[in-house]
Amino acid sequence: MIPTLLVGDFLIVDKTSYGIKLPFTDISFGNFNIPRVNITSTKLPRRGDVVVFKLPSSPKIFYIKRVIGLPGDIIKIRKKKIILNGKELRADIIKDENILKSYKEENRNFNIQYYNSEIGNKNYIYQIDIDNYFKQDFNQVIVPKNSLFVMGDNRDFSFDSRFWGFVPASNIVGEAKLVWLSLSVPGWNSRNEKRTDRDKVKFRPGRIGYFIN
Repeated sequence: MIPTLLVGDFLIVDKTSYGIKLPFTDISFGNFNIPRVNITSTKLPRRGDVVVFKLPSSPKIFYIKRVIGLPGDIIKIRKKKIILNGKELRADIIKDENILKSYKEENRNFNIQYYNSEIGNKNYIYQIDIDNYFKQDFNQVIVPKNSLFVMGDNRDFSFDSRFWGFVPASNIVGEAKLVWLSLSVPGWNSRNEKRTDRDKVKFRPGRIGYFIN
């Protein structure tokens, strides 16, 4: 989810955003699973929400992505631009002088272009790797009932609905709201840092209180 989230961000997730569950349900003990039981009516996330969910193929693994498509939406991608229900989503190139230093540092080994985009009521920044020519297009799909199409803001390095399909609404855990702690730990970011530099952990106070948009 770079640049919206950085490696080492600790998040507050609102598990009541889309409904309240009965305590001690929707949990697993080894191969034993207790299904979710809702005590309030549930609702779908909105387009643009950043959500935590259980990976459909491995429910014990939690992912975080941005909601792009809701049930009935028609989605396709052409030349890395999302076309939602026949309309291309706005994507304005951000000039280099306006890019935060933390973004540049995170991607110093890559040829990255940043875009300001808008979906639903969310305005956010995403990034693409200019040198990556393998994810230009995605064939048209229609989002099924009670399902979501999700993508990462780090578009060319994101394992998302383009690869493994739709997220069942029942897999949604909650909405990511806030960064409450952020650490840069060498070795966590395998793209840029060596694991031998573990004594160089950096506290990132500027990200504390960052509201996730």
